[in-house]
Amino acid sequence: MAEPEACDKYFHLLKGDAAKSQEGHLVTVAELGAEFVLSGLPTEEVVEIHQEALRRLAQESPQMTLQEALQLTSEPLMETLMAYRLVFREREEIEREAELAEVRYQAERERDRAEIAYHEEMEAKLLHAAEEWRVTFDSVTDMISIHDKDFRLVRVNKAYASALGLHPKEIVGKNCYELFHGKDAPPEDCPHRKVLETLKPTRVEYFEPHLGKRLEVSLSPVFNGKGELEGSVHVAREMK
Repeated sequence: MAEPEACDKYFHLLKGDAAKSQEGHLVTVAELGAEFVLSGLPTEEVVEIHQEALRRLAQESPQMTLQEALQLTSEPLMETLMAYRLVFREREEIEREAELAEVRYQAERERDRAEIAYHEEMEAKLLHAAEEWRVTFDSVTDMISIHDKDFRLVRVNKAYASALGLHPKEIVGKNCYELFHGKDAPPEDCPHRKVLETLKPTRVEYFEPHLGKRLEVSLSPVFNGKGELEGSVHVAREMK
C-alpha cells in the first residue's frame, strides 16, 4: 500500500500546484513513480490513487464534474504510470543483475572449491606416493644412500643407518667418507668421485675395514629436470 505522503503528492500533482515549471513537474512525476515502485505498489493501485485524487479534486471544486476532471487530469496519470514502469523496469534490471552476479559468485565459489578439492586430492596423492616410496625405500635390505656433489649424504634407508648404528636423521647432511669410511677426505679410488667425473654408472667390490664388511656397491648418477648432475645413488650389498 502506498504511503499517505505519496498519495498527497499525487493529488497535488493532479491539481497542478506541485510544480509550476515543466522541469519541476517531470521531477515530481519521476519521484512519484519511484516511490510507488519502492513501496511495492502494484499498477492497479496507482490507478485507484488517481481515482481517489479525482474524487478529492471534485470535492474541492464542486463546480467541476467527475467527467470534466477525468478529461483535464488524464495526462498526470499517464505520466506517473510511465515513470512507474520505467522505475519498475530499472528495478527489475537491477534485481536481474544482482541475480546474475550471485550466480557468477556461486559459480566462482564452486570453481574455487573444485580447485581446492583438486589440489587437496593431488597433495594427498603426492603424500601417499611419498609414503609408499619411503616404505619401499626402507624395506629394502640393501644399504641405499643418495649423495650430493659435495659428498654429503642427502638420504639413507634404514638398512644403511643400521649398518652405521645410527638413526637416519643423524646421518643426513654428514660427509659419506667420514661415516662410511672413517676418513677425513674421500679415498683416492672413491667410486662417487668417479661417477661425478664420468657421469656414468659404476660398480665396485671392496672390503671396508671401518665396517668390517666386504661390499658390492652399484652407483648411478642423479640428474635434475634440467639434465644437470646433482649427485649419485649408491646401493651397497654385503658379500658373503
